[in-house]
Amino acid sequence: MKIGFSFGRCVRDIVDGVVDINDVLLVVGRTSMPNREDCEWVIEHYLSSHYLRGRDPERCKEVGLALYDSCRVIEPRGVGAHVMQVPGDCVWMDLFPTVTDVPNEAVKQAWEQYRVLIGLSAQLPEVDEEALKSHGDRLISVSPQPAPKKRGRKTKAQKAAEAEQQKALDLLAAFIV
Repeated sequence: MKIGFSFGRCVRDIVDGVVDINDVLLVVGRTSMPNREDCEWVIEHYLSSHYLRGRDPERCKEVGLALYDSCRVIEPRGVGAHVMQVPGDCVWMDLFPTVTDVPNEAVKQAWEQYRVLIGLSAQLPEVDEEALKSHGDRLISVSPQPAPKKRGRKTKAQKAAEAEQQKALDLLAAFIV
């Protein structure tokens, strides 16, 4: 199961066959589509200027309206919450079941290790094969320095932002359960 973080990009991925619509639990959108007509307008807009340009309009409408009609498009703005901030290239998040009641400890441990590996592999950068072939002996791994720890108390703005994020997370959790 997947959670998407952009209505237009999720419709694009489904239309392009990257993701199966049956694997989508919900999409958290930054859109404002209180009714079906607004959803159709957003899809039309994306067809002409954004995420869906150059794709089959009928297929895009079919996918977008299927998500909307099945109540899988969640719009935090509609209830006064702000959308959670995710990295710009993050479109999907995979959900994994939690294994708790397994009599065989080896199976449980293998499952947990599998989840860790999937999480790590999803975050690995693309390998530049050409650079590796021509400069492989000179490439070094460069990782960003960790951010310095901030000291002191949180400002009111930081506390308000955290409260808004918590509100969005609570809303998302309510739809998942």
